[in-house]
Amino acid sequence: MKGNLGFAAAMAAALLAAGPAPAEEEVLAVRARRILTVSGPPVEDGVVLMRGGRIEAVGKVAIPPLARVIEHDGWVCPGFVEAHSQAGLDRGNEQQPIVPFVSALDALDPSAQAVEDQLREGVTTLHVIPGNETQIGGHGILVKPRGRTVEEMLLVRSTGLKVSLEPVRGTTRAGQVAALRKAFRDALDAKDAADRRRAEGAATPGEAPDPEDPRRRGVLDLLEGRAGAFVHAPLAMDVRNAFSLCDERGIRARFVLGPDAWRAAALLRARQDAAGPEAVLYALDPDLEDLDRDEDRDEERVIEVAGVLHRAGVRFALTSDEGPWPSRYPWYQAARAVSQGLPREAALRAITLDAARYLGVADRLGSLEKGKDGNLLLLTGDPLSASTWVDRVILEGEVVYERSADRRLRRLLEGERREPSEPAGGGK
Repeated sequence: MKGNLGFAAAMAAALLAAGPAPAEEEVLAVRARRILTVSGPPVEDGVVLMRGGRIEAVGKVAIPPLARVIEHDGWVCPGFVEAHSQAGLDRGNEQQPIVPFVSALDALDPSAQAVEDQLREGVTTLHVIPGNETQIGGHGILVKPRGRTVEEMLLVRSTGLKVSLEPVRGTTRAGQVAALRKAFRDALDAKDAADRRRAEGAATPGEAPDPEDPRRRGVLDLLEGRAGAFVHAPLAMDVRNAFSLCDERGIRARFVLGPDAWRAAALLRARQDAAGPEAVLYALDPDLEDLDRDEDRDEERVIEVAGVLHRAGVRFALTSDEGPWPSRYPWYQAARAVSQGLPREAALRAITLDAARYLGVADRLGSLEKGKDGNLLLLTGDPLSASTWVDRVILEGEVVYERSADRRLRRLLEGERREPSEPAGGGK
């Protein structure tokens, strides 16, 4: 579809522009009992070799003499990629419905407990984007969950704008769509008016359309391809409207689907097929069940959303909650999808490589392949098992989390007391 062309290329360019690979050429080798590459078959008793923060080789490879070696009697897999999250944001959406000038960059708190928890739970890449209580929300950012400042964490400064078809307060679904169309039309009308003023000599060359209104400038970025969109379509009826809105204006977009979207499975599959065999256009809401009611028969049934979409041939990324529920864990969401009928390989891919494809950064993230970032989880066992723990996390070739050194976790499990001089956050 025209609206989706160039999405992956734009995201990849943004990631590459974020900065060069680490300057240090330290060589790190992880030798493990089982390596899940995600992009290929598992490797038994193999090695992941990293140099300068990037993966140099995976498999039965020789380890250079001066390499640092980690022996791991467990499993290794890529770090989890969280495709859609508000973890670490210190405030909710703006009260105005159209705020394309705001950014998660300005609201992310690097010291938030939710950010610290990401490494503990195996997330090495986090897409933080404004929530759905808006019409055109702010810009999302892609970060690694480590750093004292947002700039240190930053991978992509703007992943795209949030657009939501969830009605804002006091608005109907039809009203929400009408408001979005009006915002698009107003921005284009303002641009046309500015162009006419320039043609008549009343404006200076290069003047931005309607400079007094940043909302219109932000919407123009969306309409003219300088920004992509993450479109929230909570109901099946919203899916068709979302596709129409994007196609009318040539907006390149990915879609965030609610549990009711299983009813639009055929439509989702058709758009996916048109986008190409590797396209991942959709991320699923953390709630993977829907209640289907038949009022005529006075019956209801539980729909397992991931299973229905998988059987329809729809590929998707899985997301997790930020609350106290089990769905806060990416592995749990993947395991839950397996219980609904996804093959294990597809479920793991939905929180790694397919999540990276959804975000347009699969050339750098999501699998263990030569040239990709050295983001690894060293696990005690199968990543989709409830008895497995994250033992260590390697981020860009550096060990950044060790369970044995996790003071916060030790206090929780063993009742260790915090010393008066120790920061409340504990540390690792």
